[in-house]
Amino acid sequence: MVALTVDDGYFSRNEILDVLIEAGVHATFFIIGRVLVSDADFVRRAVSENRKLYFMDIGVRNALVNDFRPISLRPDKGGLFENLVISELEKTSKNHGLKINKYFYREYGGKEVDLVIEDYRKNYWVFEIKSKRGYGGDIFPIQNKYSNINSENFYQELVRLMDSIKASMNK
Repeated sequence: MVALTVDDGYFSRNEILDVLIEAGVHATFFIIGRVLVSDADFVRRAVSENRKLYFMDIGVRNALVNDFRPISLRPDKGGLFENLVISELEKTSKNHGLKINKYFYREYGGKEVDLVIEDYRKNYWVFEIKSKRGYGGDIFPIQNKYSNINSENFYQELVRLMDSIKASMNK
């Protein structure tokens, strides 16, 4: 796994995306509003190349898909909930100073796990994120702690995860 921060610099975002696509790397992007304004073609291309995009500002996501209706009327409520979970996890891990990697896992056959968290000791927490109750299945090939996150247990799972990560880092 490789973690990259892509700023305005020597290589363009599109050049980096070309390398990732050529290597067959699945990527997860956190998008901030400035990128959408300055490089909307990159965002459209990243979406079309089957990458996962999460937004810290859900209004940006709503503007991209041009849908501001209440969540009860939205066909993408599962994606909105997954975005909420990922962005809250990002904020919480930053607030607690946790040094963790976050990514998703997809098999060549298309099965995927929504969220994989890895700490510096190579401990893994794997999550399937669903807005309603449901069970995915642990397809991640490395020993891990697997759980489902849904709208009923979201807060409890976030607290449990943070406690578990902190405990593993203090060993």
